[in-house]
Amino acid sequence: MGSITLACVEVSEDWQRTFVHEHVSPEFCGLLFLYNHDGEYDRDFKQLLKGVDYEALETPRRSKIVVLGPEDIYWLDNVRYEIVQMRGKGVLPAQEHCQFSYPNLVRKVNVQPDKARAATLEMLTAPWITLEYLKPTATKTKGYVVFFRGRGESTDEFLYLLDHLLHYQIVHPEIEVQIKLLDAHPTAPALFDKALDQHVDECEGGDDLKARLHGIEFSTISQVKTRFSDIEIGMRNG
Repeated sequence: MGSITLACVEVSEDWQRTFVHEHVSPEFCGLLFLYNHDGEYDRDFKQLLKGVDYEALETPRRSKIVVLGPEDIYWLDNVRYEIVQMRGKGVLPAQEHCQFSYPNLVRKVNVQPDKARAATLEMLTAPWITLEYLKPTATKTKGYVVFFRGRGESTDEFLYLLDHLLHYQIVHPEIEVQIKLLDAHPTAPALFDKALDQHVDECEGGDDLKARLHGIEFSTISQVKTRFSDIEIGMRNG
């Protein structure tokens, strides 16, 4: 059905007249959510996708279909919940002072800039999600929360992330930086500290770099699992 819908959208003049901006070459994307009601699906969903015959879908050439399985939705739902909790505790400012940042994306014509109120599909399916915020009344007025999807089972995971943060000058004495993991490995905090010291040694950064890196706050996300009631959904839908 997703491929058929995309094919219809691609040739529908009415749809394009309503939703597509002038002088823009559109790219159409279908988004499919797959999530079990009880939230207890524990198999490898990606293995199921490997059995899909993508040629048989006949997806239009300029279109794509993005599939978010149970694990993806569980991850995104927990990131959403953590943002709500942080804002409720005053750690994050109001929504109008926050925006998603994805400087690793290449800037192209007709593509959003490297900051936006809404996260792109590329960011939602990336190894981490970066939320930038401003606190005009705080000592450190600017900050970043990096929701890291890895488990932190090796220092290499963290070294890759630290390279990214330093490359885009996110790690700065006057900027708050928090890294949050959902399903962290028990040794993740220790490996994170080890990665900080290893990065300082490899870059020969001295005390200044060491102070900046050790100023990063590392913590885990309290896990929540969304469940739906078959009866409630049935009554709501009649």
